[in-house]
This record gives sequence, structure tokens and C-alpha cells, in this order.
Amino acid sequence: MNLARVFLPARQPGPQDGVVDEHLVAASDETPWAEIADVVVGTDAAGPAAARVRALLIRHPGCLVAVAPDTGGGCVVGERHGRVRRFATGDPATLGSVVHAWVRAGLPFDALDGVPPGAVVTRAAPAPQAVGVPGRRAATGDRRRSPAPG
Repeated sequence: MNLARVFLPARQPGPQDGVVDEHLVAASDETPWAEIADVVVGTDAAGPAAARVRALLIRHPGCLVAVAPDTGGGCVVGERHGRVRRFATGDPATLGSVVHAWVRAGLPFDALDGVPPGAVVTRAAPAPQAVGVPGRRAATGDRRRSPAPG
């Protein structure tokens, strides 16, 4: 699971410099992250990639984009409104992130034929965040045990 940040350069000269999109990407077997991810990357290789993508979109109703590697190379990417495309080359997680940014920007899904020139995709593992509860010690998302109070 990671946080992705995608920069898509402006398609035409104008006042907008481009699009920046941030979202959560998780593999389909990364529980519980896949349940809340914006982009889900399939890890099961059984069956046609397009069918696996459609199944991921059904199984993960909160995601906008699902992607699965294709047995013939490349990958298949689908978005929440039912549109599915095969890309001949590219890393599935990167293409899923680009499609997420593209769709969120309102750009036509059918016009995307891969990672656009000038696009930048970065990923980072999220830092554990502290959750404060009045009268209690702060809890974090980090699963390492802290020493017992002494």
C-alpha cells in the first residue's frame, strides 16, 4: 500500500499548469488497505484480465480504478463507470494511478493511451499518524509495541 501523487501536464497552453492528484493504491490482497484504496491492483492471475478488473470493481466499491496484469503482457485498467481498456505496456500500479488522475480531472477515458509525456508518478508509504483520545495515550497506526509504562 502506498500513497501516489500524479502530476499530469496541461494538455493545452493556458492558465492551468496541469493536474495534481493524490490517492491510495493497494494490492487486492492487502487487507484492510484494499477496502479503502482509490486504486486496487489485482494479484490473482486466474482468468481474463478484463473479467478480473470487473470483479475487483465489484468487490471494492470504494475504488475508482482497478487494474490487473494481462497474461499476454501489459495490463487492463477499468474505472468505476464500467469503461475498461487494455494497455500494451506499463507498470500496472503506475497506469492505475495515471488513469485515476485522468478520470478525476474529467479527461476523456478513451483519449488516454498510456502514461502521457511529462507525467510524473511518485509513491511513498504513509507515515503512521497519531490518534489522540482525551485522557488516554495517543495511538498510532504503527504496529510496533511500545514499552510498558514504568
